[in-house]
Amino acid sequence: MTAGGSRQALRSRATRGGAVIATTLAMAAAVLAAPPARAAVVRVASPTGSGMACTAAAPCTVVQAFANALSGDTVALSPGTYVVGQDLDVEAFTVQPLVVGTRPVLQFTGDHRLRAWQPASVVSDLRIEALNLFPSTAAVLIRNGIGRRLEVVADSPNSAKGVDVRNAGALVDSTVWSRSEFGSAITMGDGGGLIRNVTALATGPDSTGLFTSASYMLPGSTTMTFAVQNSILRGSGHDLHVHSGEPTKVIIANLDHSNYATVAPTGTHAVLNDLGGRQTAAPAFVAPADGNFRQLATSPTRNAGAPVGGLSATALDGQARIQESAPDIGADEFAISAVTSGVLKRNKRKGTATWILTASAAGQLVVTGRKVKGLTVVLGGPGATMVKIKPTRAGKKTLNRKGKLRTRLTVTWLPSVGVGTAPAPMKVVLKKRKR
Repeated sequence: MTAGGSRQALRSRATRGGAVIATTLAMAAAVLAAPPARAAVVRVASPTGSGMACTAAAPCTVVQAFANALSGDTVALSPGTYVVGQDLDVEAFTVQPLVVGTRPVLQFTGDHRLRAWQPASVVSDLRIEALNLFPSTAAVLIRNGIGRRLEVVADSPNSAKGVDVRNAGALVDSTVWSRSEFGSAITMGDGGGLIRNVTALATGPDSTGLFTSASYMLPGSTTMTFAVQNSILRGSGHDLHVHSGEPTKVIIANLDHSNYATVAPTGTHAVLNDLGGRQTAAPAFVAPADGNFRQLATSPTRNAGAPVGGLSATALDGQARIQESAPDIGADEFAISAVTSGVLKRNKRKGTATWILTASAAGQLVVTGRKVKGLTVVLGGPGATMVKIKPTRAGKKTLNRKGKLRTRLTVTWLPSVGVGTAPAPMKVVLKKRKR
């Protein structure tokens, strides 16, 4: 190679090397300039909130929290009732209580409602009331999203809908109550969806538990398929109304271990697939006139559901979904809880005692006994608690005179849901050393 050729080759390699370095630097600059992935934010609202911060220290209104929320965020509602005068749209974020075990209330005024629009939209553990809806309007629209453990109440002069489920939306472990004439607790539309462990009641005249028809399908849609699993459907007119007489619009309802009796004519192009476990006997509720649709021990829906795929771990009130041999039909799960007795330790110097009691669920403990102070303990969930046994004034006199007090401790267990068992009464001797 000549000297000129050697210099040319060196210049070529330098040029290529410079290009590589420049490209690398440009890529590094682009990486450094790219904004970091946004962390999800919890937007906290309160019934008395104000401002724009939406934090635990400075909560905002529920309307502001919804406006601030972005995809992947959580709107956390402090306990209480929120009066809302506009629609609330859930767009790929989660809405839930700030405090576990509470059920905040969204109370819509006028013709307003909650709408969950996108697949990542989740609404859970709320009570939603819309009592002045325009006819044929739903209190809650779930389109692609999911509603969990909701209590929904809908009313209007006529035709109020509780929850409208569309486009693969899902409603699970929830109660829905439509109270208007010609109302429907549940309607299905577009591509259908899922109803699982739902208690749906329409109590107004000529109302329907679940309603859908070909008119609820999109213009270009030819098939709507939906599933009803472990659910109660009851209406004063019909429990179930699925109808299509149009050859180009077929509706398929897959009904699995559910409770419904009266079925309206389906038309020639609606198919009701009974997958087994159907009940027609009326369910038994605690106080249906007051909207308490939790089961009585005698309800036929108890232990009558099926362990279907995707079955939730928890029921309407947060209790385990399966309490006995099988899941119950409906939103509620009849709970059987217990309190067990632990160590009782006497304080002979004071003439008192401490007693460890362990509860398997939330509820109220009441301890009573002769010549000892009665006491009540409220438990927010399962766990052990220590109760202190103290003598009454009469008990103290006995202790001071005899040095001991014989009593019989009785525990009454009042669980938040279902029924419970308490330990047998315990004979106890409190002792106090004489000075």
